[in-house]
Amino acid sequence: MSASASEKGGSESLTSDIDVQGLEKLGYKQELSRSRGLFHILFMTTAILAVPYGLSAPIATSLIGGGPATILWGWLLVSVLTQPIALSLAEICSVYPTSAGAYYWCYRLTPARYRLVVSWINGWLYAVGIWTISLSVTFGTAQLVVAGVTIFHPNWVATPWQTYLIFIAVTVFTSIVILYLNKVLPTIDILSAIWTLFGIIAILIGFSVKAASGRRSASFALGHFDASSAGWTPGWAFFIGLLPPGEFNRHLHGMVQQDRDIYSIHICWYWNEYASV
Repeated sequence: MSASASEKGGSESLTSDIDVQGLEKLGYKQELSRSRGLFHILFMTTAILAVPYGLSAPIATSLIGGGPATILWGWLLVSVLTQPIALSLAEICSVYPTSAGAYYWCYRLTPARYRLVVSWINGWLYAVGIWTISLSVTFGTAQLVVAGVTIFHPNWVATPWQTYLIFIAVTVFTSIVILYLNKVLPTIDILSAIWTLFGIIAILIGFSVKAASGRRSASFALGHFDASSAGWTPGWAFFIGLLPPGEFNRHLHGMVQQDRDIYSIHICWYWNEYASV
């Protein structure tokens, strides 16, 4: 074994010992095996960002909610407002690095008189949120499959029951992978992050090629605001148009459940907040 490998192994062992001691101070014995390192978590949360999918699906909301000004300045506004949340949650997560996540934090930080009911409410709201977003993403994947098929078979129009069967198939497939192929999930996260990067590159190239037919002025890109198609007052339309940048903050829930060491937790929170910008 090389010296570098030995040092790396010693460092990981020391980090693991520190993590175990931290859990013991909280009154817990480590039961779950930690199979994900720093880069695995970074790739996982980058995959959760799903920039091509997450950007293209709700972007119409910003286009009718003000246009370029809403997309650009709204993105910066949401990013700035999200930073205090990310920094606070990173600090809390590093102090209480348990797999319970947010509802355990509520239990520890809430006054003793209310901690049970507050953590109970938080846990159920979190569970319902996970169910909802999982079903939403799974159904969106089914729609992507339908759209992909129509590219090669333009005359085929999926009926509701066909779309539903595809949705069931996607759900069953992903469930099998999660339940029985847990060891390969870190590798899948890495591949998903790489695929996401290729998708971003493809979008940038496609936009650049299409933009050659005519480009707007810088003043239009930076300051044009038109909410006439939104059906709302201009101010409210602007906030409705903040859905796409808000969409990218859904990856925070993935970080909540990662009971890694303190250093990894801080790095991952910061990375994913800036990556979402």
